[in-house]
Amino acid sequence: MKLPLHIAAKLLLLQQLEKLPASSLKHEVVDELLQEGLLQKQMQGRGRTYLFAPSAAALAPYLHNRFGINDLQAYVQTMQSNTTNRSALVEATSNSKTKRLRSFTGFMVATPEPMNVTLNHQPVTLLPHPGLFTYVADYANFEVPADVTIVGVENAENFNNLPQ
Repeated sequence: MKLPLHIAAKLLLLQQLEKLPASSLKHEVVDELLQEGLLQKQMQGRGRTYLFAPSAAALAPYLHNRFGINDLQAYVQTMQSNTTNRSALVEATSNSKTKRLRSFTGFMVATPEPMNVTLNHQPVTLLPHPGLFTYVADYANFEVPADVTIVGVENAENFNNLPQ
């Protein structure tokens, strides 16, 4: 199990010795923390329950041992970032697969006949070669002629069946 971002952000506040309404921290991780005594409940008034961390320092070893999180603040920042890479995930969580990332941000192109395209405002000719496909990484700057029909496929095996 990984630590959800919304719970991590609230645990960060609790580490700073704040109190939060118990209703905002509903998760099985929070239940574990309560059982371990790392979080405690405090009743205020009639029916208002708050959670707090009696020892912020005690929470850090638990997060490290249970989730591989070395620094809760770095974890929250990394998980919120849109430009995270795998090395940053390893640094924050000891796990490069904590957050789903796309390693390849392009697509493969196969053409049954030579096709003139534009890549970065430069003309390029795609040539058909059996068993060879062109990978376009800079898809934002890839243009095909208006009269070309683009067919998207999920299974790469379909590329192999294009007529030559």
